[in-house]
Amino acid sequence: MVDDGQDFIMGTPHGLNKTYGTHRDNLIPKLEPRMNLYARKLREIYLREGTIPTVKTYLNPLRERQGNDTI
Repeated sequence: MVDDGQDFIMGTPHGLNKTYGTHRDNLIPKLEPRMNLYARKLREIYLREGTIPTVKTYLNPLRERQGNDTI
């Protein structure tokens, strides 16, 4: 833990008040390639098993969006 009033020349470190583990900003860049590989393998399995349809289906909307519509 860092005391109040302490200055950091290069900016505050990630996860300044974390008591254990590493901060997600340090962990995600290391895990990102593995997460992408896992997601690709899951997509391949889903397509092979036929749980995801290969043909896109479109729903007919009840009303088209107009230019004066707001969110």
